[in-house]
Amino acid sequence: AQEVLVAVEHELPLPIIIWNSGNLGAIEADMRLKNIPPTSVVALNPDFAQLAKAYHCDYSRPESLAFLAESVGRALAAPGPTLIELRPGIAQA
Repeated sequence: AQEVLVAVEHELPLPIIIWNSGNLGAIEADMRLKNIPPTSVVALNPDFAQLAKAYHCDYSRPESLAFLAESVGRALAAPGPTLIELRPGIAQA
C-alpha cells in the first residue's frame, strides 16, 4: 500500500496488474486433490476501482487481451500508477 502512494507522489507510470479470481484456486485444488473439503478459499476482495480512487490512481478493468494491451500502454504513459484488474474469462481477442 505504501509503495502505491510513493509511486503516486513521484508520478511513476506504473501498471499494477491484479488477478481477481475471487478465490484461492491453487489452495482449493490442492485441498480437493487430497480429499479435504475446501474451506476458507473464497476471498473477500475490496472494490478495486474504489481502492484505486482512494490511492489517487487510474483504474482499468479490461475485458479482452487487446484492451489489456491498451490499458498497459496507457498506464506506461500516465502521470502515476494505474491499477489494472483482471478477472477470469477475459476474452482472447
